[in-house]
Amino acid sequence: MSHLTALTVAQLLDAFASGEPLPAGGSASALAGAAGVSLLLKVTTTAGADRRAYGRLEALHRIRDELITLVDRDPDAYADVLAARRMPRATEQDAAARKERIAEAMRQATGVPLDAMRACRDALGEAVNVAGHASRAVRADAGAAVDLLLAALAGAAGCVDANLGSMSDDGFVERARRERERLGTEGAQEGRRAREALGR
Repeated sequence: MSHLTALTVAQLLDAFASGEPLPAGGSASALAGAAGVSLLLKVTTTAGADRRAYGRLEALHRIRDELITLVDRDPDAYADVLAARRMPRATEQDAAARKERIAEAMRQATGVPLDAMRACRDALGEAVNVAGHASRAVRADAGAAVDLLLAALAGAAGCVDANLGSMSDDGFVERARRERERLGTEGAQEGRRAREALGR
């Protein structure tokens, strides 16, 4: 099991920069999202912030915890895909078992960036309220939070697309693609609303 979140910032950046297949874009997207939510938390707790923003704290903490978990879940899920691809295929039975194991691992691996998209969409929805009540002193932080969350949403969407492009389970692919499109559209809409609330 990965423990990327236990690394120092420098160690984590080195891990992303390495020539190893993991960690990769899924973890980086979840991390960007968690950073964005952390800035929203800052906005709600900074002196001078409108007290109406404080009601968002519980939801924001929950979303950030989910994104932190996804930083580690993404490489674990993809490691399962790599393990499935290394399974023997010398016989027809072996090949069939390998094919099914890869398909299941890919479904699980695709679910992780979809979860990240869902969390980012939810965070952007919270950002609309936070941004509308942010004091002038922390509006730049709120803007950075929205930018990070939109980048995380797009990064996770790209991971979903990459996975779906290599899958042959037509039913799953269609359902996941619809979910990806819906989350992307909703997240972008919330992002625009948050930026408007900030006067951007």
